[in-house]
Parts: sequence; C-alpha cells; structure tokens
Amino acid sequence: MNKQMDFSIVIPTYNRSNLLKRAINSILNQTYNNGKIEIIIIDNNSEDDTRDMIEKYYSDIKYLCNKENRGPGYARNRGLVNSSYNWVLMLDDDDELVNGALNMIYDKLNSINNLDKYPVYNFACSNGFILKDFMILNFSDYVNNVIKGDFTPIFNKKMILSENLKYPDTIVGGESFLWYKIAYKYGIPTWSNVVCLLHDDAPIRLTRKESQIKFAHEHALLQEQYMKEFTELYKKYNINELNKRKFAASVYWLLANERKKARKYMLDNIKNRNNIILSFFLIIISYFPLRMVKSLYKLFR
Repeated sequence: MNKQMDFSIVIPTYNRSNLLKRAINSILNQTYNNGKIEIIIIDNNSEDDTRDMIEKYYSDIKYLCNKENRGPGYARNRGLVNSSYNWVLMLDDDDELVNGALNMIYDKLNSINNLDKYPVYNFACSNGFILKDFMILNFSDYVNNVIKGDFTPIFNKKMILSENLKYPDTIVGGESFLWYKIAYKYGIPTWSNVVCLLHDDAPIRLTRKESQIKFAHEHALLQEQYMKEFTELYKKYNINELNKRKFAASVYWLLANERKKARKYMLDNIKNRNNIILSFFLIIISYFPLRMVKSLYKLFR
C-alpha cells in the first residue's frame, strides 16, 4: 500500500455561493491522514458574492476565476491543469463528500496493482448503481445501462494530460463524452461505494427545461459531436443510442430555430423507422411559431 496519496479536489462553480460552502465544508470535515488535500475553486465568473465569500472564509483555498462562463467542462479541465497533486477528484458545487470518503477512496485505489494503467477511477454518488461491488466498465456497459446514475471521478492527472483526454469544452456539460472515450480505450475501474451525496436544491440546473431551451443550439451541437465520434460504436453495441442522439438533435435544432437542420434529422429518423410517430409530429410543429414550439416542449418533456 502506498504510504501517501495526495488529492486535489476541483469544484467548478457559478452563482452558488451558499451551496458552495456546503461542498467546501464537506472536504474540510474529512479526517484524512494519508496525504495532503488541496481544494481548487474554478469560478465561471459568478455574479454573486462567491469571490468575497472565498476570500473571507476560505483564504487558504486556491481560487481561479474565468473571464466568462464557459461551462463546467472548461472549468474542470482548467482545474485539472492547475492541480498540484496527481490524484484529482471532481466535485460539483451543490453536492458534498460523505464522511470518510477520502479514506474509502485511498483504500480502494491501493487495491489496484498498477494505478497508472487507468486514467480515471469512479466511485458512486448517492444515486449511482452498478451490477457488482467493483467493475471495470467498457463502452458497451455505458450505452447498455450497466451503469446508472452519477459517479465521482478520481483522475490520474499525469495520464489524463499525457493522453490529451479532457471534458468537452461546451457550456452544457456532456461529460459522458469523456467517459465513453476512456471506457472504450482503457476501461474505467468503478466501485459501488458511495463517496458523494447529491442534492437537487440548486435553483438553476442545466438539466431543467428552461436551461435546455436557452442553450438548445449548444445541446444540438453536442449531440452531433457524440454522433461524429461514436456512430460506429453505437452501431456495434447499441443502435438505439444512436437513434436517441438523432432524435435529440432534431428536437434541439428545432428549439434553436434551425428548422432545416431539425427536419433533416426528423426525415432520417422516419427513413430508419426511428420514433416515426414523434418525428412526423415534430415535422408538423416545425412550421409553428418558435414560441409555440417552446411551449409544447415544456408541456411534453
């Protein structure tokens, strides 16, 4: 067993100073004696009192503020690059580590013979589920729902940077894009042990209807990025996932008022017998005013 394992814990944040305190305190309350802990806050140019709060109550924390809100992926990538230690844990600003989380992670990581074989290791969040206590997940596992819910990643910084692996640089997230790439090429060692509690008390979330409408253009581009990178793997392991991406692209392009692009995917869906009825319905409403399209999305999503 390694005698020491130091952790950098990266928390991207945007306009959530009150929730951020909870996340930070959950780290400070860890009783971890097997190495050092560094906390890095990557602020996506918050307009609230985040900076003042950090300077007043947590002056020892490394605080980096982006010039603009570039989304969670950019913030996480920046945190990785600026971490002092090789083992980097990603924590959302509205969640918290459970008591003893770092000790649990330390013990499990040290059960792996060659830690440099994998670029990332995953531990369950409070809603995370896998079929066994421990699995090395591959691409097929991700697209066939062997893994469900959320998991907390522990990155091997040296390997992540050397292999040029990173989160998508988009304001709408898409972190599974990174998991797909890593799972296909390396596999992802994953434990069912819960190390993070999820909360849903954030007033603004990327998964809410209003956010998806606001950033529909970015969501549509992200769907196309998935299809460009993984189409052949989708065809091999689960064609339904590719069909879902096409359908999602058609909806997001419609919400973004890019109607020709939306209809292209709708017609392709019909041709390939994918969501035929819904695609016909979308073609019809694609001639409606945008205001009505958005209202229907809020109603039926």
